Amino acid sequence: MKKILILLIIPISLFSEPNLEICKRFLHDEFDPTFFIKKMEEGDTSFANHYITDIHFAILNKEQLKILRNFYFAKYGYIFKSADLNLIFNKYHWYSPKISDQNTIIKNFKEIESDTVKRIAFFENKSNEKPVNHISNIIGKWHLGETVGSGYNDRFIFRKNKEYTYFPSEAKDLPKYAYFSGEYEISNGFLILTVNKIREYKHSDSFKLAEGGNHTCFWENQKLDKERKLGKPLVLNFPIYHSDFSEDSMKVIRLGSFLFYEKDFDD
Repeated sequence: MKKILILLIIPISLFSEPNLEICKRFLHDEFDPTFFIKKMEEGDTSFANHYITDIHFAILNKEQLKILRNFYFAKYGYIFKSADLNLIFNKYHWYSPKISDQNTIIKNFKEIESDTVKRIAFFENKSNEKPVNHISNIIGKWHLGETVGSGYNDRFIFRKNKEYTYFPSEAKDLPKYAYFSGEYEISNGFLILTVNKIREYKHSDSFKLAEGGNHTCFWENQKLDKERKLGKPLVLNFPIYHSDFSEDSMKVIRLGSFLFYEKDFDD
């Protein structure tokens, strides 16, 4: 009987812990512009293997975006031609310059790394698309993705009085807030969001996986807190481009690195 119990218990212990490790990638604060620099200084480059939200890109300034994009090249030992990038990355013990051909580096990228580098480039305004330059083009409700499945994805509401509300995906892992809001403006092809209010979740420090092993992570004892006003507003910068209409004649804009569709939803 003891042997049978051991056989039953070992698989559970083997798979539960690694799966919970997956959840830890979502613990960082996407409103922290110094997060990636801190990780580089600590020698922890594992964030390169994880998805990074557009919110996190939007909190970074141009110099921070440049460093983050070039980090992916430094990770594979690219020999930078510019003195400033050499100065930045040579101070990290994990950086070992050995490859001068950028195309060789790009071929070595994992799919998620290649995708991240392209998305960062959008935030650096490296696109040939036509920028949106007037708020009249975006007033309304916008949903990430053309269709709504079992739940809403990321959503924006832009109002005529230049106020907005952002709701993250209902499937977001370890969600920290239900929404944030403030004022918006458009300048030089960028949507500038000032975050004044936020409604966060209260929860315990422990988390769990959704049943079925689909790696969706939830806080235990999660409850909505009251909306609070930020003492110091945050500023997010999203590149914003025209993308005409979808096949179903829905208006489409590229906001950040994703397409948002004009679509009604409950708020």
